[in-house]
Amino acid sequence: MTRKRKSIILALGVCAAAGVIAFTALPHRPETEEVYQISYIYRGEMPEGVQQIILQGMEQAATSFNVELTTVSSGTPADAKKQETLLKKEVDNGADAILIESVNSDDVRKEIEKINSEIPVIEVNSWTQKEKTGEIHKVHADNYALGQKLGEKILGQSELSEGVVLIKSGTEYTDVAQQYKGTKDKLEASGISIEEVKVGADEAAHSAAFLKLMRKPKTRHIVAFGSAVLEQLGKVKQEEPDFNSIAIYGIGNTNQIINYLENGIIQVIGVSNEYSIGYLSVRNAVKELRGEEPENNEIRYSIIDASQMYTMENQRLLFPFVQ
Repeated sequence: MTRKRKSIILALGVCAAAGVIAFTALPHRPETEEVYQISYIYRGEMPEGVQQIILQGMEQAATSFNVELTTVSSGTPADAKKQETLLKKEVDNGADAILIESVNSDDVRKEIEKINSEIPVIEVNSWTQKEKTGEIHKVHADNYALGQKLGEKILGQSELSEGVVLIKSGTEYTDVAQQYKGTKDKLEASGISIEEVKVGADEAAHSAAFLKLMRKPKTRHIVAFGSAVLEQLGKVKQEEPDFNSIAIYGIGNTNQIINYLENGIIQVIGVSNEYSIGYLSVRNAVKELRGEEPENNEIRYSIIDASQMYTMENQRLLFPFVQ
């Protein structure tokens, strides 16, 4: 046998051994490991923006923890009665656990408490605020603190003598309501004049309402909460050169919002680690199913302007799919 051939065989043997070692080092599920059926009831018609990122985290966790994940739309507008019906339906369909972006409703809370006595229910991102302490596990950021930080950022970089307009929409969900309250409280504590503008769930009507708002001479600073509303504000501003002097701030995360931030259409955004929210929701549901205690993990958040977009920490929040 030639020396060259010996070298080739030896190299192949080393590669094979390395492959065996690498294979045995990987985590493998036993063939008999139970598959968990978990349902995710999300807000809106389809997962977009924040919900899409949360779902991405859930899907990663589903792969890690042997979960078959079913997604269910709550529809638009927020409807407590529909969520009650969906909760019951998922139990009837054989779900082992339910993850839900809850409408803040007493009726939804009571249904969650009832079902949680039978199977785990995890409230994701939004929650019912009056549940019995400790009985319903929740995974979300500190949205009031996020709103406060956004208000602080607005105060630190803006001349606000003409006041600030707060767009009030989607506050049936607790995360949005807390973000709104945090920002409002921070601005009012500094003596800033606040104008509250309510808009409904009909996105088709948003453009006309925002166009009318931006044409008012005193409108110079607008704050929005929720990806759909913030993105729509940016779109209206971009299409009218006369609106360039209006500053837009908000909480939300979509590719278009990031584009608007990078190009100066939107000045500041707040984002939380929605990917972690999704991952931890599934992980904690599985822990409950296994009789283990769910973990309470702090969810990171950040206030970002165009100059801060590409720090390592903010890239992880803005672009979780490429991490």
